Amino acid sequence: MTKKTSLKNAKQVDQKAGEYFEQCDENKKPYAISGLAMALGLSRKELLTRQHEGAIGKAIKRALAQCELSAEERLLNGKNVSGVIFSLKSNWGWTDKPEPEIREKESQPLKIELSLKPSSVDYSETEVGHE
Repeated sequence: MTKKTSLKNAKQVDQKAGEYFEQCDENKKPYAISGLAMALGLSRKELLTRQHEGAIGKAIKRALAQCELSAEERLLNGKNVSGVIFSLKSNWGWTDKPEPEIREKESQPLKIELSLKPSSVDYSETEVGHE
């Protein structure tokens, strides 16, 4: 279990996240949300919850975006990508195919109104050929 963090500001989040990313790069390890959370002294759940907290939340979102970018690059450059695909789907809402968005108004019956106006053309003197 992760102990309660003493994150005081966004600069501290940026610094700790940067140290985590450097350590991953040095050890040739992928960036992971759980690893980022541990580096910040948070649980994974706390990390995802705190991303909505003002300036600290914005710094957390930047770090999470770096993790997502890393996963996307591994997807494009990797040999065994099934784990990366799972991570992208689970953590960032990626899907295999676009899903159409259905809006409430679109699900209502479609009402079409037509206004027919009489034609101004006089067809009474038009010759129609009969054989």
